[in-house]
Amino acid sequence: MPQTTFSVRMDSEVKKQLDDFCAQVGMNSTTAFNMFARAVLREKRLPFEITTAPKPNYITLLPPGKIIAEKIFEMGIDAAELARRCRVSLDTIQKLLNAEIPLTQKIAKEIERVTWMQADGMMRIEEAYQRNLAFHKDHPEYPVL
Repeated sequence: MPQTTFSVRMDSEVKKQLDDFCAQVGMNSTTAFNMFARAVLREKRLPFEITTAPKPNYITLLPPGKIIAEKIFEMGIDAAELARRCRVSLDTIQKLLNAEIPLTQKIAKEIERVTWMQADGMMRIEEAYQRNLAFHKDHPEYPVL
């Protein structure tokens, strides 16, 4: 099959990184682009997703302890009373309310018994909080709300 030349403009650093990657896997960038073109033609689509979904421009860090603190305030009880009713140490409750320790399933069940806040829902909030903390650690450029 006759060959033709195809020129692509790209950032010089991206080109260097592409060349380095291709060398590591035993090919050059021409081979990589030929593989890309053949994949597009074979699959009748780009071999990756293109989306207009925006990246988040902020991170919400809402620990479950803050929600629990609001709930016990509404109930008219303090951390000491919550600790007593949940049969958990005051130190543990204070650390939980201040987001110094993660919520555990055991404590969530006790809090559910006292406040009627669903343990499963609180655990989902804890999981989201931990995911967002990890994301924020990797992406400190995103402001936190």
